[in-house]
Amino acid sequence: MNYALLGVAVTLSLALVTIWSRRYFHDRNWDLEKWKRLRERLSESDLEDLEYCTYQARRVPMELMDKLRLFADDLAEGREDVRFSRRKESRLRESKQDFVIAYQAYRDFVQVPYWEVDKAGWLLNKQWMVDEGIDYAEHLTLACEQIDVMRSAYQEMHDAVHRW
Repeated sequence: MNYALLGVAVTLSLALVTIWSRRYFHDRNWDLEKWKRLRERLSESDLEDLEYCTYQARRVPMELMDKLRLFADDLAEGREDVRFSRRKESRLRESKQDFVIAYQAYRDFVQVPYWEVDKAGWLLNKQWMVDEGIDYAEHLTLACEQIDVMRSAYQEMHDAVHRW
């Protein structure tokens, strides 16, 4: 009788471990695949390009702004494309919020009348800033600080997805 109960207990334990491990590894692979697809939409090099375009070139291509806007909108709205397994989602919540807040702050800097829009993208309106007495170098620095926050949040998301 005792051996029968022990056998049942061992069998149930092994079954639960098997079920849990399959679910765990399935979720992990699913999260990694989802992150891979997200990185195709907006990569870390896109954020580096954004900083260069903002501070050095002072012209941000429309395509790059659209990629950034769509990524931030998806994070803000919690769309399926940016949702992960429950275990990962709890780790990602703060990083996603940080990214969205930094994006919105960046857009406060990169907008009319500070920047002008043409078909190619956003171009710094330096003359308007000089005429209005706005220090454009400080304006660009503050905008780039928000890019740094976005990059940091992006890296935190990457690390959270890849963490066991």
